[in-house]
Amino acid sequence: MDHHVHGYVTDHLRAGGVDCLTAAEDQHEDEPDEVVLARATQLGRSLVTYDRDFFKIHDDLLARREHHAGVLRVDSAKRVAPGEILASLLLAAQAYDPTDMADRLERHPL
Repeated sequence: MDHHVHGYVTDHLRAGGVDCLTAAEDQHEDEPDEVVLARATQLGRSLVTYDRDFFKIHDDLLARREHHAGVLRVDSAKRVAPGEILASLLLAAQAYDPTDMADRLERHPL
């Protein structure tokens, strides 16, 4: 979980049985986005974020033929109901094997 993701999202996903690790828990909350994504990839975890910068980071990595473990980009909670976000992320967690997300960027809610 990127540092922009609200705690209630992490708490709800954990309550739903999803194994989550926040950037803060991994002591990477103050690192640049590229470092946070590289760390998530090293751990074999997709990254959940609200940050639009990951569109460019994703494109740049693929252009350089580099890989990442996946990014789930959440639309701003100001425009989308929190319940929609949570339902979409829970569905993704249940539907995808970690390898399914490799080098993908998905927008949520679906």
